[in-house]
Amino acid sequence: MSAETDAPVHVCSLAELEERGVRVVSAGGRSVAVFWADGAAYAVDNRCPHMGFPMSRGTVRDGILTCHWHHARFELSGGCTFDPFADDLPVFKVEVRDGEVFLEPRRERGEAPAAHWQRKLRLVERALRDFGLMEAFEERPLEERAACLLWIAASTDSDEEEDRVSRMLDALAGGGPLVPRQAALRRPRARA
Repeated sequence: MSAETDAPVHVCSLAELEERGVRVVSAGGRSVAVFWADGAAYAVDNRCPHMGFPMSRGTVRDGILTCHWHHARFELSGGCTFDPFADDLPVFKVEVRDGEVFLEPRRERGEAPAAHWQRKLRLVERALRDFGLMEAFEERPLEERAACLLWIAASTDSDEEEDRVSRMLDALAGGGPLVPRQAALRRPRARA
């Protein structure tokens, strides 16, 4: 069998992926990390595009995959990077059939990153204007506003996106933090 085949690659059972959280398989001539996060399966190139660290050793929180070598962060569903020092992370289509997880070995080409980010920003701007909260948002520190936008951009579907925008609006109206504490951006630690 050729390493360049387009046939779906069996990853493991869904039960195993749910239990382990991540599996690494070889597909299309490359190592691919398949994650189970927030009730769905996602597949990404297992090499961090920044310095090559195995993404399977990273962590996923609120749809954001963080590489533990230099703390590069990526949107798990689309591979878009949040950090200017890293390129986007290649993603692959994953399918669950009859309790088994499969991935397509060819990279998935979804929405262009620029279009993705513009759509998310327009959604946030529209919500802020509709609720008269644009000024309250602009008064928040830049780092908090950026974290909020990244958190919303990392949503994996329209329901989650809507929920995150709603939580942001509630926080602005009530004076609370824009992003839940566990989803807040972390600055990379200086290396000794």
